[in-house]
Amino acid sequence: MAFLIVRLAAPLMALQGPRIDGEPQSLPIPTRSLLTGLFGSALGYSRRDHTRLQALQDNIRVAVIVHRAGVEISDYQIAGPLFIGRNSCPPASRIAGEIVEAASLEEATLEIARKRPGDIYLPAEDVTAAWGDLPLSVPGRRDWATYRHSGADLYVHRAAPRNSDV
Repeated sequence: MAFLIVRLAAPLMALQGPRIDGEPQSLPIPTRSLLTGLFGSALGYSRRDHTRLQALQDNIRVAVIVHRAGVEISDYQIAGPLFIGRNSCPPASRIAGEIVEAASLEEATLEIARKRPGDIYLPAEDVTAAWGDLPLSVPGRRDWATYRHSGADLYVHRAAPRNSDV
């Protein structure tokens, strides 16, 4: 099975979940809706292509390796072309990645993590029992027709190995 590896790196990233009582939530990883918007933009989809964006979001599976966690700050909006979560967050380098062949999403993720360790977040339905059973809920699904939050994904988190663990 082929998996697309994408590297998101930027001086600023807005990894935001839905607003609760008007307050945005900062998330530890990019959401499926953020990646859907990013990929949709790269594919030339407009925001009005609800059906195509919904199909894209519903059919991607996302695993994340955090190589360097960010620090929460307040940002201000400006215009820009391609961005990671907010107009004020342009990528620091090319986003296009590589294709990795692996038997599963877990195997593909672990292959990348062996080359460049970091905290791993795998969808709960894609992990083996060895990962444990404490899922993290990431509210990151969108109903593209109404632009409203429509659900969360469950991830299992494994911290990067410390020097003493290597």
